[in-house]
Amino acid sequence: MKYFIRADASEKLGIGHVMRCLALSSELIEQKHEVIFISRELNPFVSELINMQGCSIIQIETPLLLGSALESELIIQLINKDYRLTNEDWLIIDHYSLDYRFESHLRSLFNNILVIDDLADRFHDCNILLDSGLDKTKEIEYNRLIPKSAIKLLGPSYALLRREFFDVRQTINSNGEHVQNVLVCFGGTDPTNETLKTIRALEPCLNDISNVKIILGKTNPHIKELTNLYEKNNKLQFLIQPSSVALEMASCDLAICAGGSMTWERYCLGLPGIVIAIADNQLKIAQQGHLMDIDKYLGFHQFVTEEDIRQIFESIIHSKSWLQSARQKARMIIDGKGVSKVVDLLSMKQNSLVLRDVGRNEILWMWECRNDAESRSNSVHTDEIPYSEHVKWVEQSKSMLKRKLMIAWDGELKIAVVRLDKDGDSAIVSLNVAKEHRNKGNALKILKELETTVIKWDRRIHTLHALIRTENTASIRVFLKAGYKQCSNDNEFIKMQKKLFKRRLEDEER
Repeated sequence: MKYFIRADASEKLGIGHVMRCLALSSELIEQKHEVIFISRELNPFVSELINMQGCSIIQIETPLLLGSALESELIIQLINKDYRLTNEDWLIIDHYSLDYRFESHLRSLFNNILVIDDLADRFHDCNILLDSGLDKTKEIEYNRLIPKSAIKLLGPSYALLRREFFDVRQTINSNGEHVQNVLVCFGGTDPTNETLKTIRALEPCLNDISNVKIILGKTNPHIKELTNLYEKNNKLQFLIQPSSVALEMASCDLAICAGGSMTWERYCLGLPGIVIAIADNQLKIAQQGHLMDIDKYLGFHQFVTEEDIRQIFESIIHSKSWLQSARQKARMIIDGKGVSKVVDLLSMKQNSLVLRDVGRNEILWMWECRNDAESRSNSVHTDEIPYSEHVKWVEQSKSMLKRKLMIAWDGELKIAVVRLDKDGDSAIVSLNVAKEHRNKGNALKILKELETTVIKWDRRIHTLHALIRTENTASIRVFLKAGYKQCSNDNEFIKMQKKLFKRRLEDEER
């Protein structure tokens, strides 16, 4: 499969959008997929990073308005010139200046579109929306801004971190109560030179700590100024584009830094911070970190003084309890597995849909599916089921030798409740697709996968039956597509069946 990523990087935009997309592309490439960046703004260093990852670049060189119909048509031409697309290929967009208008134009090429956003301030035409922020109220906004059929991946568990953060996380055993090593980092470019402000704030406190690690991106325009000013200060260690940011973070007790995606990197490693927002989109996440008492948020950069930084730093280094508590809270928020979860969903491998026996964690979700109004109207028993009664029924079903109760999973997503009831050499099929996954072709995939499950469960089963309400025409069509035939009906129900002899013979021959 091919994954086209629309993202830019510049001194003004920073490199965060491209870096999190590179985290995603690393795993896609490892799984033998092809990744192509579509970019309008890239400096030589970022272009080199993309190429070193094994990705290609389509460079947009045009005076046309960003996101306009004419620019969209140009991008379509550039893609068609060098690539032949299939229905499975994806377009991934990580850009605050693009919205549904650009996405709708690209629909002529792509069935599948993933949008990465954290603003919730514009409409999108996408299949999946990813926002790793902590703000739970955004889900309400996205319900208004994206198609009803779109999948929402919300929260830090989907944060796109490089694998090094997950790997280093496994090795950390930090129990110190005092600040000895400090990390200073304001992103790849730091256009307002918050780094210099922070160093000046820390100078009077350097005797109280062991070391200050200052991470600067290669594209930072202040490298020469900073290193010349402080080259003789042995407490300050300048790291220009270090090979492993995760290792450097893990060796520190406190960060003084910007907000944004770096927040998730820090939280994964349990590193609290003094946070200064350097862009509007960092305000919300910085405020939330402060409210959870993981970080100390000072405000927007232009209103933060050296004295503000110094005062909060001095209060922290003399506090014993806050540091350890903040570390633990941070690590609980994110596990570093976001890329794997997203790639599993994006890949949509033909074998990604699996049927698994019901576990205790799925009981509430099953109950919600069962009591959905449409589900009840299509069930044999249409009354709403009390939760206590539902729990009892599930536990009884799991103990019955002639019943198999399952959940259909597609990657990380629960798709449907599936039940088989044995009756001699036949089995009765019951299928309830969750409302957010209806009308997407899932029922047909599940019915096909179910045949393999039946054979593994009991090879003596020769026939599958289903009982469907006569007015449920959508389900009738799906079962017909899956090879079932109508064998009887009355005013209320249609009985359908499918013989498995042919499938069984093919399976045994293999």
